[in-house]
Amino acid sequence: MMETLLKINNIEIVGVATKSMSKFNSDHSDLSDLASIHNIPWKYVKDINASHTIRWIKSLNPDIVFCFGWSSLIKKI
Repeated sequence: MMETLLKINNIEIVGVATKSMSKFNSDHSDLSDLASIHNIPWKYVKDINASHTIRWIKSLNPDIVFCFGWSSLIKKI
């Protein structure tokens, strides 16, 4: 999905929260390499709703937040 978003004009991905590995999701994909190639800030995250992760997301000032492949939803930011 991220590769598709990167191909769309006028879309700027301001950050990527990803997991380095997942024992839960068999189709897990670490997005850090793709983010690095495109100079997108990224962060390895264990808990998408941890306060430090939420602060990091807020600091990026995104217009829209997408949550793909996580087994939990992001709480209201």
